[in-house]
Amino acid sequence: IDPVARATAAYWPEPDRPGTITGANNFSSNSRPFLNRHIIVARGDHQFNSKNQLMVRYFIADTLQGNPGISGHPESDTTASETDQKTHNILGSWTNNLRPTILSDFRFGLVRRHFFSGRFGKDENWAGKLGLEGVSAAGFPIFGVSGFTGLGGAPYRYSSPLDDYQVQESLAWHRGRHALKFGMEGRYGIFNDDTDSSSSGNFSFGPQLTALPGAAGTGNAFATFLLGQVDSANIIRPDPIRSRASYWGVFVQDDWRVSDRLTLNLGLRWETTVPRTEDENRMNSFDMTEINPVSGTPGVVTFAGLNGVPRSAYDIDLNNFGPRAGFAWSIAERTVIRGGGGIIYGASVNSIVGTAAALGFSTDFRLASSQQGFVPSMLLRDGFPAFTRTPVDQLGAGFGAVPGGQPTNTAVTFFERSRPTPASYQYNFGVQHEIAASTIMEVGYIANLSHHLTAPDMSINQVPPSLMGPGAAQVRRPFPQFTNVSVLNPPVGNSTYHAGFVKAERRYRAGLSLLAHYTWSKFIDDVESFTEIGEVGSYSDFYNRALDKGLSGSDVRHRAVMSGVYELPLLRNHGWLTVLFGGWRTGGIATLQSGSAMTFFSFTNETNAFPAGSVRADLVGNPELPSGDRTLARWFNTAAFANAAPFRFGTSGRGIMTGPGRVNVDASLMKRFPIRENWRAELRAEFFNLFNHANFGLPGHTVGAPNFGVINSSQPGRSTQLALRIEF
Repeated sequence: IDPVARATAAYWPEPDRPGTITGANNFSSNSRPFLNRHIIVARGDHQFNSKNQLMVRYFIADTLQGNPGISGHPESDTTASETDQKTHNILGSWTNNLRPTILSDFRFGLVRRHFFSGRFGKDENWAGKLGLEGVSAAGFPIFGVSGFTGLGGAPYRYSSPLDDYQVQESLAWHRGRHALKFGMEGRYGIFNDDTDSSSSGNFSFGPQLTALPGAAGTGNAFATFLLGQVDSANIIRPDPIRSRASYWGVFVQDDWRVSDRLTLNLGLRWETTVPRTEDENRMNSFDMTEINPVSGTPGVVTFAGLNGVPRSAYDIDLNNFGPRAGFAWSIAERTVIRGGGGIIYGASVNSIVGTAAALGFSTDFRLASSQQGFVPSMLLRDGFPAFTRTPVDQLGAGFGAVPGGQPTNTAVTFFERSRPTPASYQYNFGVQHEIAASTIMEVGYIANLSHHLTAPDMSINQVPPSLMGPGAAQVRRPFPQFTNVSVLNPPVGNSTYHAGFVKAERRYRAGLSLLAHYTWSKFIDDVESFTEIGEVGSYSDFYNRALDKGLSGSDVRHRAVMSGVYELPLLRNHGWLTVLFGGWRTGGIATLQSGSAMTFFSFTNETNAFPAGSVRADLVGNPELPSGDRTLARWFNTAAFANAAPFRFGTSGRGIMTGPGRVNVDASLMKRFPIRENWRAELRAEFFNLFNHANFGLPGHTVGAPNFGVINSSQPGRSTQLALRIEF
């Protein structure tokens, strides 16, 4: 047993439930998070004269949250943390009637955030206490062991200030049957960040190094850890980053009342994002074709502002013209047809990239096995190998590369120079009819076709399928001189959404309002978004992206929502009795929807190809079970799946099954009553998941994992909150 592993093992919590035959999945506990938040909002409105009005609003939120952990060793507990965040927001608007038919609306906003995330045991040299050499004393090293609770965490992150400025101006001009609007919008963001990602070391252990070659389901990740045989490891400590980016947009719109029955809405918006820059050019890029002077193979790390490389992360896209058109046509006294469409552009990057693409401007050293599952990248007892960081003034074409056949130590992430802006083509059509007084029925269709969607980071250093096989795979990669090469937020996503809906609404009348909405839809895409409902993954085989097209994790085939508010007719117009006991209102929202999609993965990666994403399982039978045979312990036919055979990808598709649906009812009961002149109060009781219905999570969908086919999670049960609001 490795001496460092022996010392580290003492920090793991004791098992508190029977594990699997391999010992995995033997611990479960509830954490104890805390949250303290203080919010102050102030607003002032002033009318200088009949033409000029000013509004200023200030908002501040001070939030402290954290968790003392569950193991008794907060310095090594991955659930133990403490974060402190302050947010200041100021918004001002000036409305000016320039002429009787021209209205100007100017808005200015500033959001300033300060964020600090700390870890326990900072700068106490926990690595030295474990006997681990070659890493910093900043925090407890990070140990990730497949199937088991991990240890350690990043020592800290300090981001301040994070500023977002926004300026908007719009002019509304009413001229005859035309209501014209012109406007512009500008945003400017400042991101200052100082992060310690893993300067004390980050070590990963899987079951393959202790498994029988080619025998799925064998091996034990904790046994691999005890032997000190590391699958992969890294030390990452970026330099402080001071990045900037901005956005600009202009628009024109005309609401043209062609006749008393027909109105057209015509518009055009142009917008662009000015790509990210860093104050001191601490940002890298990558040339995929230039021959590296160290390895003699394609692929060279380049640096912003050096040797003709632009300072910006990528080229600006100035071709983002988005036309919009719509109409409303009253074909009869109580019937209206509406429709419209347009091109909408999205953000060029879709995640926090404050410290991304800082290679060469950080301490970044990574180790990976030359033959996954057969050879460790290092041994814990030997410590992290010594390395020397290249001085900034010596950065060159050979940065991070190693000669062919030598162990690699540098992973490259970069933004592609040419990045089209994500574009969404949206259109809709509907018919609305008043079937009775204050009651409206609507039937409609909605579509959204999107391209160039930003996606999770994508590795482009996968072994080509024609070269997959046993032996040292690193030399068969496109860029064998690097541990990995990944594109940040690549604009490679596509999606298609079609939906039909039926809506019925009774507007508030006689103390009652009702709304019912049913949607039938289908959502297909080929990358996972950053806020999925299900779990479908993004990539499998980099060289065959067609395999990634399937149901989106956010596909909800059927969804029905019903809501209503009713003013209880108790003790109306009974003087003080009404004040004390009358005036109650009740409301409710009921939601019924089908389940979300999931993809089936292999527990082990035996492709020996460094694939772009998780390896999918083989589909060897019918995964469906009769609905009456479904249980929480066996939600689908687990025998229908198998781990992918060595040196190839699995045959199951993306998003091929859906999990449990959802049924939820929320309700509220509220009463308003006067206190004195210009003072009133509202007493409110709210009930979430009123009937305490069990809405289960997705079943385990990784073949060979302890929870495969088992549902062991659910959404929250019933909760109740009471609130008292005083207005004056």
